[in-house]
Amino acid sequence: MNITIQCFGAFRPFGEALLISVSHGATVADLHGLFLKKLKEIDPSFDNPILIDNSRFATETTLLASSTLLEEGMQLAVIPPVSGG
Repeated sequence: MNITIQCFGAFRPFGEALLISVSHGATVADLHGLFLKKLKEIDPSFDNPILIDNSRFATETTLLASSTLLEEGMQLAVIPPVSGG
């Protein structure tokens, strides 16, 4: 199955959107590791799993729980942690 991930914040340098292949039955928890793998394919020097662990995946209206099952063709956003001041 293919999932499209829109990239924001610290992930934008990797592209506006990334296509990631996932297995049937994969969850958002699985997506964290697959997303890290995809980023390393683009930039082999990327090694910040903590940034990914602290980010959330979301639909247009909902932050997704780690247990959410992924579906073919989903379009998600990855939202990194932010700070203000």
